[in-house]
Amino acid sequence: MIDLNALQDHYGSDISLVKEILIIFEDNYLKTIEDLKGAVCENNIKKVELHAHTLKGMLLNFFVQDLVEIAFSIEENAREGSVAGVEDKIEFIEKNIPTFINEIKGMK
Repeated sequence: MIDLNALQDHYGSDISLVKEILIIFEDNYLKTIEDLKGAVCENNIKKVELHAHTLKGMLLNFFVQDLVEIAFSIEENAREGSVAGVEDKIEFIEKNIPTFINEIKGMK
């Protein structure tokens, strides 16, 4: 799931820095996802765009390109005025985040 080459190119061998960033991510990503879901339920296009953009930026730190692309597609949909079908995309991101979290936690 993680592009390990890109991660290493960006952070070098400083896995402790990646893990520190992960701690911050873990403290914040659930709220961002809940805010995104809430904005979808409210059909608040601007907030959907904002929260999807925020989530995309958070995911970019870990080079999980598949999830980044999905978050970006949610952001683009909102920018185009639609939130149709984004619930499945959010669910996919939410279900797959623990996978890369565990992958990073296992790095030495």
